Amino acid sequence: MKKLFVGILLLAGLLAGLAFGLELYFEKRISQLINSNPTRKYDLLFENISVTLLKGNVSLEKIRLVPLDSTSSTKVSGSLISIELSGVSFLDLLFNRKLTIDRVLLDEPGFRLIQKEVQGRPEDNSEALQGVFQDIISRGVISNFELRNGTAEFLVQVDSIRPFAHFTDLNISAEGIISDSVIVQNLVPFQVESIQISLKNLLVNLPNKQSFKLGTMEFDSEAKKIVFQDITLKYEDWEETVKTMVYQSDVIELALKSLSLSYIDEKNSIYGNWQIIAGLAAFDSLIIDDYRDKNKPRPDEPEKPLFEGMIEQIPFPIYLDTIRISNSKVVYRELLPGQSSPIVFNFGNLTSEIINVISTDSLQKDLNLKIQANAIFNEIAPVQLDILSPYDLGSYSVQARISGFELSELNDLLERIANVKVSSGKVHSVYLQMEGSRFSSSNHLTFDYEDLKLEILGKDHSKNKLNTTLANMLTSKSNMPTSAKYKIAAYQTKRNISRGPFNLIWESTKDGLIQIVPSDVVQLFSQK
Repeated sequence: MKKLFVGILLLAGLLAGLAFGLELYFEKRISQLINSNPTRKYDLLFENISVTLLKGNVSLEKIRLVPLDSTSSTKVSGSLISIELSGVSFLDLLFNRKLTIDRVLLDEPGFRLIQKEVQGRPEDNSEALQGVFQDIISRGVISNFELRNGTAEFLVQVDSIRPFAHFTDLNISAEGIISDSVIVQNLVPFQVESIQISLKNLLVNLPNKQSFKLGTMEFDSEAKKIVFQDITLKYEDWEETVKTMVYQSDVIELALKSLSLSYIDEKNSIYGNWQIIAGLAAFDSLIIDDYRDKNKPRPDEPEKPLFEGMIEQIPFPIYLDTIRISNSKVVYRELLPGQSSPIVFNFGNLTSEIINVISTDSLQKDLNLKIQANAIFNEIAPVQLDILSPYDLGSYSVQARISGFELSELNDLLERIANVKVSSGKVHSVYLQMEGSRFSSSNHLTFDYEDLKLEILGKDHSKNKLNTTLANMLTSKSNMPTSAKYKIAAYQTKRNISRGPFNLIWESTKDGLIQIVPSDVVQLFSQK
């Protein structure tokens, strides 16, 4: 019995010694293999390596990622607390001299990307990160990849190095990797069975003292959905930005609570060369704030496209069955010549549905772009807009309706725009039917109102009694369908081709209103 016990101890010691020796051998062998690929672009330098033979685990600690290509326009370096390899096949390592690993975990990596060109492409940075992940995964046969709590800092190098972007809390889980099948549009650039990606606190400092912020991004390939939350695009000081502009131009800021893309196609890419294919894009609580200073000269501008041309100008392929906008608002501020504060057009409670948003010519055949929108203008008047734009005809149809409101509620705008004040007047409906084309529109407009009384104001904004009397004598007090003198405007409006199609909708509406309400005398009082 004693001899058996001693034998067991000797065997256990022998096995322990053998395991210890094998662990030392595998530590050395893995250290040699990790940086052995002659085509690699990075070295993984680590201070410690430990092998747990029975569990099939390998741990690398205190790691530095060192780039080897000094000619790249975007250089990536980094550090990691650890890389954990689990499910390592030591038999493959022993007999085939290759790394076969079930899962690779990068723990708290910090990446630093330096872009050498100020005008470098934004996708260069995402492609550089893709290159890092491809380089790491290509060092063996790896089935699953996980990255936990990563951060990245983006810098540009000119005379000195300055930061321009960063994000935190990058998490990636890629399952079922086929490491010999490269899929370049994926952040983990391989064919995978499923992948989940999330990040937080993205900040990008843009030219002209603009900043773009993203609170969170979450992507799930199995759910076929990606969600962006808390997006803002802001100027440091938009009023100062306008003052520095030589010519008038739109200065736009936006805020968005969430954007979700659902039923997304596997061909989507938002990391390198952008491509978005999805069934539904849902915008919740979008606020667009647009400012234009009309005191500045307007530059010579090229011809603006119609609706289908606007879609085709999107600089990357896009195919969206439906865009749905809810709980949103568009604010347009315009500083008129000689005035010190802007007039404000506010379209609140905005909901919209846009069908067939397709930027690729070959996919547009026999399809129509459809836009339907509802909003409340300046918290006063409900507005409804329907647009149908065939992709292959170079024309579009519009139906626009404004529902009942008291005209006097618009006096703040009317006084500043046209030196006109409304004493009384109720609008029942404004309804525009429009056929728009490249150079003009054909229009029918009905304007149903009653009890209209105007005040014409002088330059000092006081009432001009003579002009007011003339205006009210020569203006129709009402225009209702029950009246024998009911007017419907049928007319043409010439398009200014350096303005977009929404401008033609506005000009067409204005032309119809002027035909129905004022006489030639009143038109002189309200030329603006």
